[in-house]
Amino acid sequence: MSMSAVGMLKVSFDGPQYGWLTISFSVREEILQVSVEHVPYDVVTELADGLHDLLCGHPDAVARGNDGPIEYQFVFEQEGNLIRFEVIVDYETLAGKTQETLFVFSDALYQLVRPFWKALRDLETRLPMTEYEAQWRETFPKREMSLLTEKIREKKNERS
Repeated sequence: MSMSAVGMLKVSFDGPQYGWLTISFSVREEILQVSVEHVPYDVVTELADGLHDLLCGHPDAVARGNDGPIEYQFVFEQEGNLIRFEVIVDYETLAGKTQETLFVFSDALYQLVRPFWKALRDLETRLPMTEYEAQWRETFPKREMSLLTEKIREKKNERS
């Protein structure tokens, strides 16, 4: 099922717990939840990096997460003056590798990046870092997050 959503994007992280994290994307009543593990990709670091790249003018970014043999790609691509965000899943079937788009949303750069940043900030401040690291089994990307926060503030100031 592919969702092409209209409205305000909301992003949230549940967990981490035992090396797993659930990410929720919602626009109005359309909701997609995916659970990913901390290996082989650290989706938190990849998101912080990718969002920073977008704010620095890169036309696209990808963050990845795995649920066993299933790989999720969180793809951001410039489309004119909008950024298109897609959640794509790759998995093996008897017929071979299959790819499916689960969620699609487009918005202006700042409006798209801000809900991700808010969710990452919530994740950063919700747990003591030692607890985060024990549960996610990765360190929180503090440096990437502070660079992202700096860029978010710049973009916010440009808008006002």
